[in-house]
Amino acid sequence: HAPFILENIVFEVISIALAKGNAMLETIVHGTTDNFENEVIEATELVVVDFWASWCGPCRMLEPHLQRLASVYPGRVKVVKVDVDEEADLAQQFQIRSVPTLFLYKNGSLIEAKSGLMHYPALENWVESRLN
Repeated sequence: HAPFILENIVFEVISIALAKGNAMLETIVHGTTDNFENEVIEATELVVVDFWASWCGPCRMLEPHLQRLASVYPGRVKVVKVDVDEEADLAQQFQIRSVPTLFLYKNGSLIEAKSGLMHYPALENWVESRLN
């Protein structure tokens, strides 16, 4: 249990540190039914859509990884977070069965989806391989 607790503490510290950097906040968007078309489909950058829930432990563990991704690739990668409880219509439209589920959009098209927790190296490799 100790490594897991330590890992959560490290995530919290990173999350707090990143949250203090306003540049990161510009690239993370709260996705809704109303803005999904504009923020995801019409986006010029690569878009990672995170379907998540506040009660989901792995979703909370993924959060600092997504914040880091957004801060490392400003203007090239956008992160859009969709709360499946608040945006049930979107979750149903995309047939989200588990959280976290990540969708990757490029030029308005869904190019890949992954379910489950991804740690930063795997997340970065996944996104990096689709940037060009």
